[in-house]
Amino acid sequence: MVAARLFHDDDEPRLALREHYEYTLKTKSGDVVCHNYSTPSHTPDSPAPKPHFRVVGDRTPTPKDKEQAKSVALSPSRSKIRRNRSPPIKRPLGQYESSEEKTPKGPSVAQLVRTILEMHKEHKKLSDQVAKSALELKALRMIMRLFVTVFAPR
Repeated sequence: MVAARLFHDDDEPRLALREHYEYTLKTKSGDVVCHNYSTPSHTPDSPAPKPHFRVVGDRTPTPKDKEQAKSVALSPSRSKIRRNRSPPIKRPLGQYESSEEKTPKGPSVAQLVRTILEMHKEHKKLSDQVAKSALELKALRMIMRLFVTVFAPR
């Protein structure tokens, strides 16, 4: 038996040449809203895309620029000016300090790290003391207000 389709079914998407079915949008009730397809941007039959590039900083030479380039090319090259340089000053040996590497004066990296850690611990202790002092000060202010309200002259 041979069957022929006369009408397109809404549930099945129509595909054009070189189209690929992506997805179908449907409402909550199930009605088909639309079908989405994708087509490849470059097919084997289509010519290869031209490379796009932009030259930044160059411009097409104007007729004035071309004339300048010709005049520069035709002009004689500049002659070099020679200057006499005096020979370097040579000092007798022994006037310089020894070229041996000297040990750097000052603390080493390990000592600096140790002092940083000690300073960090000291900072924590001082921060705790400041917090305790702030609490004591708050308590003293509350006691002071109490005394002022109790013993204030009426």
